[in-house]
Amino acid sequence: MPTLALCFGFMLVAAGGVFYFATELSGQGAGWALLLCHKAPGLCVSSQPLLYAAGLMFLAYLVLDRFN
Repeated sequence: MPTLALCFGFMLVAAGGVFYFATELSGQGAGWALLLCHKAPGLCVSSQPLLYAAGLMFLAYLVLDRFN
C-alpha cells in the first residue's frame, strides 16, 4: 500500500509538470498545449492543486511506510 501512494505521488508531480509546461506553451500556440488547456482550464491557470495533492501522497507514503 505505501508503494501505491508513492506511485500516485510521482504521477501527480508529473501531471503538475505537464500542466505547467502546457500553460507556458499554450501562449506560443503549441497544439497539444492548447488542447490540454481547453479541456482542463482550471489546471492550466494554476497547477498548484496537483502539487499539493502530490505532497499529501508523499506524506501518506511516509505514514503508511512507518506503520507497515
